[in-house]
Amino acid sequence: MPVTGNRGRLAVLGLLLVCSLAAYWPALSRGGYIWDDDDYVSENPLLVEEGGLGRIWFEPKASPQYYPLVFTSFLIERQLLGFGPRGQHVTNVLLQVLNAFLLYLVLKRLGLRGALIAALIFALHPVMVESVAWITERKNLLSGCFVLLSLRFYLVAEDSTRAHPRAWYLALGAFVLALLSKTVAATLGPSFLLLAWWRRGRIGRLDLRRASPFFVLGAIGGIATAVIEVAGVQARGPEWDQGVLERILIAGRAVAFYAGKLAWPDPLLFNYPRWVVDVGSPGQWLYPLAVLAFGLSVSLAALRGRIGRGAATAFWLFVGTLFPALGFLNVYPMRYSFVADHFQYLAAIALIVPFAHHLDRIGRPGTRPALVAILVVCLGALSHRQCRLYENQEVLWRETLAGNPGSWIAANNLGMLSLRAGRIEEGRALVARALELAPQAREVLNNAGTIVADLDGDEEGALDLFRRAMKADPSYQDARTNLALMLVRLGRPAEAIPECDEAISRARALGKDYPQARWIKGRALHEMGRDAEALVEVERALARLGAQPELVALRDRIRRALGR
Repeated sequence: MPVTGNRGRLAVLGLLLVCSLAAYWPALSRGGYIWDDDDYVSENPLLVEEGGLGRIWFEPKASPQYYPLVFTSFLIERQLLGFGPRGQHVTNVLLQVLNAFLLYLVLKRLGLRGALIAALIFALHPVMVESVAWITERKNLLSGCFVLLSLRFYLVAEDSTRAHPRAWYLALGAFVLALLSKTVAATLGPSFLLLAWWRRGRIGRLDLRRASPFFVLGAIGGIATAVIEVAGVQARGPEWDQGVLERILIAGRAVAFYAGKLAWPDPLLFNYPRWVVDVGSPGQWLYPLAVLAFGLSVSLAALRGRIGRGAATAFWLFVGTLFPALGFLNVYPMRYSFVADHFQYLAAIALIVPFAHHLDRIGRPGTRPALVAILVVCLGALSHRQCRLYENQEVLWRETLAGNPGSWIAANNLGMLSLRAGRIEEGRALVARALELAPQAREVLNNAGTIVADLDGDEEGALDLFRRAMKADPSYQDARTNLALMLVRLGRPAEAIPECDEAISRARALGKDYPQARWIKGRALHEMGRDAEALVEVERALARLGAQPELVALRDRIRRALGR
């Protein structure tokens, strides 16, 4: 039944809201913080300190990534709703509903059949759960919202004979906001040209004039993010040493992987196995060759008029939107896996839309609603089940390890959680397993060193592990401070002070302080009899960390030594 008018649109919005609340209810009712949510939200000082909003916008190094609109949304939530994940999960689900509704409006503007079906699939497909139930991935949701708004305004502008009507400026403004949320939006400019070709069979000068500012701004945003990923986020080293041919193999397999997960979303994992890439393996070349052959065949067929332009447009929109996550650029999560569900959040639309369009044409009109209802219920049930992964850290890593036994990050993180919970032997075994899987991983070496020092009392062995972690990544601050602490415990405080100074200097370069390093430095200075200097460092650490008993006791010892 056609849906028209404001009442019809409100009915669509209501349907999307009800279905999404049902599908994502586990995230709303039990969802907690996972993995890097502490850096982004729960322990982010920018959300509570005076001047935090200014630092979010004007100090790119102050945040884990320079996506100021995302951190501004977290700050506003913190001010309005206080501490806790529930409000943030509610916001994420509402953003997903809004994005699905915006997709519906865009498809109606394009005159495509199956707009409501596509919106429902996009809202409820379990591949989207990672972007919705993981608070940190607010990046995807906000960026997606502004991308779809930009596309909606741009389509209005396309129907004008003027190059820059008001709708075009609104589209450009929404695009800038999308880039400030996540620069995966950078591919929107080429998407506009593809849609122009699909609609009219050609790309004219007016199309190029309208799209060119989007190309320029997208290129600036994309290049800036690529530089930050390498220089700031540290997406460099042995894990990213692939050559051009290896990256082509990764990209080809990734495209096939993402299309396959849309068609058959089982199993879905938080951390998929990282492929061993071998340019000498003929089998691995089947992926990029098959992807390229399909793309060229549908494109040539469309250009010759043998088929419509829809298949070629959908293919290139899918691949083009995926491009930032195909392995040609260094992206930090690829240290753990070459693919992730949240990487295809927007790209998935390119395949969902033609599927929905054809689903709306098959069968008799009387049976079509039943088919759609079955599909919606199945997708909603799968998303409901997938949401349970995001209940807390332990559930996430246990489920990940069950689905991917080779996940060293899951073994490492679950091991440390087990140790903190008092399950000592389980924790030891898991960290040992992680070390076996990834003997050069800095976090695993650091955690293994902590275990050796605290549980076995082998401080020399711990020192060796911390040094290996530092060798793997000299910028890894946790290993550096643990190394300094171990030197103090071994009675070598003079060697510890340069390590603390280096840690403090690296933090200062990022616009941050490092109170843990000041604490250790204060202890080292105290043991060397330099109590006046030690007191300065300890009081600075107290100002940032609060009155922790061990730190207060150290301060009091130093004051007594100074006769105060």
